[in-house]
Amino acid sequence: WELVSGGGLRMPALGGYTPIEHGDQPDVPGRPAVIGLPGHTRGSIGFFLPDRGACFSGDALVTLNLLTGHRGPQLLGRAFMEDSRQALASLDQLAGLQAGTLLPGHGDPWHGSMSDAVARAREAGPS
Repeated sequence: WELVSGGGLRMPALGGYTPIEHGDQPDVPGRPAVIGLPGHTRGSIGFFLPDRGACFSGDALVTLNLLTGHRGPQLLGRAFMEDSRQALASLDQLAGLQAGTLLPGHGDPWHGSMSDAVARAREAGPS
């Protein structure tokens, strides 16, 4: 209900933008590395800031299940995924990052190794 009442089904189209891809490093503060994380959507990406030891995972790896309220590193529910198998495969891109802080699209920040967060998400599997 919150999605509908908040206008989530009537989102305006984006105007001008600059496409970015896995491996790019846009000229923005912090110079984050772009990580391709398809699964939630085909173009899902995350951002890694190696000098900060932080990874913004967007909806590729979250710490709150929007349907069940379960907390901890996990994938979004299948209802929110274009391709759950691809989402699981995309976790490989995150597992080796030298980051101690995960900043997900949904849920609280995760403090710990990315490999541990990915292992927990794989264990939970798609919901």
